[in-house]
Order: sequence, then structure tokens, then C-alpha cells
Amino acid sequence: MAWALHEYRGRNRHHLPAHLVDLPLEQARRVALHVLLQVRQGVILPMLASGIRECLHVRLTAIDIPRMRVMGSDPVTNWSRNKLAEADTGDGSADYVRRLAASPEPVNGPFVAIGRSADGPIVFFDGMHRLAAWIAHVNEGRGYPIEAYLVITEWPSPAHELPAA
Repeated sequence: MAWALHEYRGRNRHHLPAHLVDLPLEQARRVALHVLLQVRQGVILPMLASGIRECLHVRLTAIDIPRMRVMGSDPVTNWSRNKLAEADTGDGSADYVRRLAASPEPVNGPFVAIGRSADGPIVFFDGMHRLAAWIAHVNEGRGYPIEAYLVITEWPSPAHELPAA
């Protein structure tokens, strides 16, 4: 639900008619979940097909970075370095990461990841741009913990965890 509400308050606002924006929390939950299921099917369906066992709320620190990946099984350090160095592609994502990385404010979640256990590897599929900025903060000596929702599944999700073809 935290992921659905985050998306509802952020990227999915443009999918909503004006009367569905800024609802009281209980109504917002229902709308947020409905919109998330429609807009993010390509992320949710492969996760469901991987046999969800549980969802954990985990706290991650710099010591966890070696076991952290992003979609396509790319290590988070590579993703961060590449995204920060990326030229403007017109979508604004690299500039967004650079702004977050330059900010004195900590990067906030929620982040959402998938894996077989909390021991890793942990593959992030939501919050990847914010994660890249957090890595930049850690690399600058500004380490602080982040919190993520970790979906534990029976099997790897090819859409999330396997290297891109």
C-alpha cells in the first residue's frame, strides 16, 4: 500500500481526474491501489508470477550495497554512476538524479525490491532513480540508512532480476 500511495501522490497524479486528487487517506488508498494495478501491470504481473511469499520492511545501509541491484541485475553502483554521467535524453531522469544527488536533503522512499531472502541479492524495481542519488550521497561520505519494501518470492522474476537481453 505504501508503494501505491507513493505513486498516487507522485507520478500517477496525472492519470487521475481532479476530483480524485488529494482524497482523505482511506479513499486515497482505494484509488491508489486501483491506479497502481492499471498503470504498473508490467511490473506487478511478473512479480506475482514469481510466487510472492511475503513482504518485508527492511533498513539498508552502505554495507548492503554489494548485494543491491536494479532491474536487469545491474549493480546499484554501476546504475548510479551511469545515470549521473548520462547526457540529457529528453526525459529528465538523469537531471532528476543529479538534482537529488546535489541536494543536502536525504533521499526518501519508499523503495520496492524483490529477492528470495533479505540476504540478497535484492533487486530494486521502484525508486531506482532515488537509489542512484542515495549511492551518490554514500560515495560522498553522506551515508544514512534507507528503508525499502522487499518482496520475497519463490522464484526469480525474469522481468526484474535477469540481465537484459
